[in-house]
Amino acid sequence: MRVEHRSPHADLDYMVRAPLHFETPEGVPVVIREWSLQGLKWPEDAPERPEEGYLAVPFQGVDVRFPVTLEPAPDTREIFFKDLTGRQREVLALFYRALLSGRMVASGDVITSLDTPVDLVPVEETEAEAEAKIGQRRKITQVLRSVVHVVIYVSLFIGVMITIGSNIFNAINRIDVQHGRVVAPVAALSALRPGVVSALQAEAGQVVAAGDVLALIEDPEVVARLKASRVSYAATSDAIKRLEKALKRLEKLARVKDEALRLLEVGLIYEAQIGPRGYDALVDRWKQLRRDEPYLATGRDPLEVTARMLRQRLAEENTLLRQHRSTRDGYKARLQAAKIIAPHAGVVQSVLVQPGQYVLSGQPVVEMEDDAPRHVVGWVSEQYAEDLYPGMPAWVRVNTAGTRQEVTGRVSDVRAGDIPNRPGEYGIEVTVQLDGFTNAQLRDALRVGAPVNLSADRQMFAGLRGWMQARVDSLWSSDDGATQTSGGT
Repeated sequence: MRVEHRSPHADLDYMVRAPLHFETPEGVPVVIREWSLQGLKWPEDAPERPEEGYLAVPFQGVDVRFPVTLEPAPDTREIFFKDLTGRQREVLALFYRALLSGRMVASGDVITSLDTPVDLVPVEETEAEAEAKIGQRRKITQVLRSVVHVVIYVSLFIGVMITIGSNIFNAINRIDVQHGRVVAPVAALSALRPGVVSALQAEAGQVVAAGDVLALIEDPEVVARLKASRVSYAATSDAIKRLEKALKRLEKLARVKDEALRLLEVGLIYEAQIGPRGYDALVDRWKQLRRDEPYLATGRDPLEVTARMLRQRLAEENTLLRQHRSTRDGYKARLQAAKIIAPHAGVVQSVLVQPGQYVLSGQPVVEMEDDAPRHVVGWVSEQYAEDLYPGMPAWVRVNTAGTRQEVTGRVSDVRAGDIPNRPGEYGIEVTVQLDGFTNAQLRDALRVGAPVNLSADRQMFAGLRGWMQARVDSLWSSDDGATQTSGGT
């Protein structure tokens, strides 16, 4: 048996080539030909890679079989072993080392790797010893029960006092902001030209980058003209190729000494490229000039005349090809301009049209949210005009998927404005940006238009609170340093 050692993946070093038998959960057998202690290489002709199955190691006519869990490596055919037990890893390592060393696996080694440790049986204690232990445990239990009761009562008292005190403090320290809701920079992308929606390349919730095509809108008339221009361009391009091929053939015929054969070949090219008439008269005129006026016959050679006519045709076809190319590119540009393209990175909120629908110029097609953080907006009475300012801490309480949570933020803007649901009543519009969240996390946690409870922090006793927080942080840092020192020692 031939054994090869190679490293196709950074995490699968020293991969050996030796057959292993793998059985998928559906019962499909797969022969693994390359493997290591870290994983295996999935055959290209095998079915889709499963996440679990049974691996069998052949040994002297029998298989050592055990279940395995697999984890595919991205963009490769390799699969990692996941959560192998010590006994499974020992059996696999036994055959792996044997393949690397070239030695056969002994039966005793296989039995040793599969051997189950013997459970230890404790020695029973006497009745007197058991009663003594029970009495001692009762005394300890009574003491612990008393201590636990005292701790519970004290904790309850402290919890009640902290709850009452925090409620009173929050009522004084916080400014409740009314009508809080989540807003996001959402804009509608409209069709620049009328046409039919030929394809939609985006869906609601999809993350797109700047320049991605979201929808294709085609004008049927422009599409028809583009197809016609492409046909004309292709026909002219083919004609140019035939003319160039004929000119190359004429260059080779100029070196043919057999006059009859040369004239015959030139005649075929003449009829194919120019037409069936005129060539015989051209040959007769050339022969007459060669008899009567030999010095004029060279310029009237049928080959030279045919070559000049083909060059002229080639120049005309090249000019026509440029015209067809310009027309084709113009229609393509018109179709390209009708595409709905993402002007910036963001998330598609909704698609407002269907494939095959005719849209007018300026009709909204896609609603897209800019890749900017969502924020919270609320309103308060004008009496808090002297208390609110940008940079002020704030709290946002929201219910996400049935889970209530409170997050912190900062007041980013304070401006005068009308209060919703109260026409004509003056108020203050408060905008809050949330801290510690990415744009993607905010999109998952905060739905656009979702109601929230919003409050601003007056920062009463900010100095005392900051000092207490600093003390707590220093205690935590000192504990971490002591742990690292003891671990290093």
